[in-house]
Amino acid sequence: MQKTKTALILLIAIITCLPNLASAASHVGKIYLQVESHGEAWYVNPTDGLRYYLGRPADAFNIMRELGLGISNANIAKIPVGILAYSGNDNDNDGLPNDLESALGTNPNSADTDNDDIADPTELDELTNPNGSGQISVSQTLVNKFKGRILLQVEQHGEGWYVNPADGRRYFLGRPQNAFEIMYYLGVGISNANLAKIPFNYTKSSQTVPEQYALKYPNDWAVNPNYKEETEFNGLPVIDQREFTLASGVGLMKIFVLEDSKDYTLAKMLIPARKNASLIYVKDAMVGVKPAKKTKFVYNTVVEGKEYTINKGAQFFGDIMISTKKFIHLDLIVFNAKDIATAEQQFNQIMNDFKILP
Repeated sequence: MQKTKTALILLIAIITCLPNLASAASHVGKIYLQVESHGEAWYVNPTDGLRYYLGRPADAFNIMRELGLGISNANIAKIPVGILAYSGNDNDNDGLPNDLESALGTNPNSADTDNDDIADPTELDELTNPNGSGQISVSQTLVNKFKGRILLQVEQHGEGWYVNPADGRRYFLGRPQNAFEIMYYLGVGISNANLAKIPFNYTKSSQTVPEQYALKYPNDWAVNPNYKEETEFNGLPVIDQREFTLASGVGLMKIFVLEDSKDYTLAKMLIPARKNASLIYVKDAMVGVKPAKKTKFVYNTVVEGKEYTINKGAQFFGDIMISTKKFIHLDLIVFNAKDIATAEQQFNQIMNDFKILP
């Protein structure tokens, strides 16, 4: 894995020297790498034109498949196969790993499945049939229709493929490491400024607290079943609470429903100064017709806590006034500085999607 990380850093350095391709063509279906940051990868989904953060290989694999479209074996066979330096077991050492050969129907124990003295990878590259004679029947109509899409073989075992918009070929998405390889070899460099012009989204899970709220959040977050319950926040009793772990341990988010017999305003929810942190903003907001506030702190140093360490990370708060007696409080903690921008976008989207239930 260290080798692949090093290779990705080298790739980003090369891409930085290239002209900005993002402004010259459509974003749809592309995978972008942030060349001015840490090589964060994004997929622009053709169905909604929004970008989705791919994160680590396992996260990218799950997100890309979540956005996939089912396709028949007959139709997928009409889209040519692209070859990368895939990882994985390769019994015949022909450059096609065993799981890819299984998806293609070629023989993983023979570099020349049909014994015509032409290796399977060469036949795929030249659009001849590695399983028999003749050419592969390519449908340019299907290629154009599915450029940039993630396709899933619904008549087999759900094998996944990414159709690269640059060459119209499909690339295997069988394992999480394949997602990294696709990002590494097929990703296009983009500046932070140009990336910011593409609207952000994520694949979502949802959770409903009856008579309180409905929450949509990234589907690679996890509900923490071992959360230590708290009885009050800012002096208000807690009547319901949840905690979520962000993908790949990036951070966590807590949600409290607070209710008291006394009357308060949003001023009761103001967040006091955080030690070793700078207040970036306090913003008025609305959640539906309910008044709210959003607050952001960025930590200036490493802060050691009992349960986690914040390494120049950040903390985002969202406070919603349901009535003078009831409030909802969201607290998102980001452990590392490099994850702040993505977590902030997710937090803003969560606030936008938040629904107060009657």
